[in-house]
Amino acid sequence: MTSGKMNIGFFIETHQPGVGLFHVVDSMARHLSESANVYIFTTAFNDQKSTDDYPYQVIRHLSFKIPFLSIDWPLRFFDFKFNKKLKEANLDVIHIHSAHTIGMMGIQYGTKHHIHIIGTLNGLINQNAWNPSSNSLYTEKDIEEIKHAYHQCQLIFSSYRLTDTVLEQDDQMKKPVILPLGTDLTEKIQDQVLTELRQKHGIKADEKVFFSVNYKHIPSHLEWIADGMFKLRLKGYKFKWILWDQTDDSESLKNQIKKNGLLPYCIFIQEQVSKDQYQSYLRLSDLVCHASLLDPSYTVIVDAASQKKAVLMVSETPVSRWVTDQVNGYVSIQSPSVYAEKIMDILKYPKVLQKVSEKAYQDFYRTWHDLTQLQIEAYEQAILHNKQTP
Repeated sequence: MTSGKMNIGFFIETHQPGVGLFHVVDSMARHLSESANVYIFTTAFNDQKSTDDYPYQVIRHLSFKIPFLSIDWPLRFFDFKFNKKLKEANLDVIHIHSAHTIGMMGIQYGTKHHIHIIGTLNGLINQNAWNPSSNSLYTEKDIEEIKHAYHQCQLIFSSYRLTDTVLEQDDQMKKPVILPLGTDLTEKIQDQVLTELRQKHGIKADEKVFFSVNYKHIPSHLEWIADGMFKLRLKGYKFKWILWDQTDDSESLKNQIKKNGLLPYCIFIQEQVSKDQYQSYLRLSDLVCHASLLDPSYTVIVDAASQKKAVLMVSETPVSRWVTDQVNGYVSIQSPSVYAEKIMDILKYPKVLQKVSEKAYQDFYRTWHDLTQLQIEAYEQAILHNKQTP
């Protein structure tokens, strides 16, 4: 420990806003840094300059891009500056979020210095749902690397339910401790703010409000929800669909909206949205519509739950594993017509929707502050274990 503070080292392949696990790791690190020294060991991006202005230290390893694969590979034995900083960090806890080169650096450091190694499994890792590249041989090799790395962890966290995954079938794998995802959103929104938003966007009193996010690095598949909204219009349904677009290229989605004649009924938001604005749009909505078929993160469910809003998602997708239909959320098969019918059926029974939304709040709403307190307890137990082990 340094100055009485715990030294925590996160090891992750990439740490760049909007990319991969950044939101989760950044949120944890920010809250942990209030009472600990937090270091994030990661790779440098070759295609853009990294500007690291965080309340924790980011130590980047020199890397090169592997041809034909969207992967930056650390130059492990040549970055003496990185290795020096790793040594000087005098870590008390190793927490890996990667099983590859950076993660293995953490494991080797922990093994050498007899430090408890904690791992977090991120996403649904199997040969069907997890595919970081188009190279199937690399994927099989990668799964073996993941298994090898996490066999060496004394404690494993997971934010996801690992049903039917390769790792869950591994007898040598310790059973993951479920550590839910959190949010920094709160319930503190004035009614006047919602009134002003309705006036700003011309939302009438008899119009229902739907909210969706077009994510930057994960296919959101909102085009077919646009087809579902078209089905609603054909039935004379009155609504406004608020779309927060985080992408740099949304022409396909815009064209679909225009083709379906939805421009008068769609509120397209492309500017940067603050946390307060985001939670205000969630609170304003009657239903949050999520369509991604690949995204294993249920952040959208947690954020919506913070405002006591239910999410309608697609069945048999990674994120749908978290909800029970008509209990703490809603699911629909991937069909625009069925999705539209589901929306009408949900809003037909407002008391049921309110009950489902309250249950979502109870089941999913956790703050990052609360969750990091659980992590600190686990870290303290790990340090105690290290001191008692010769």
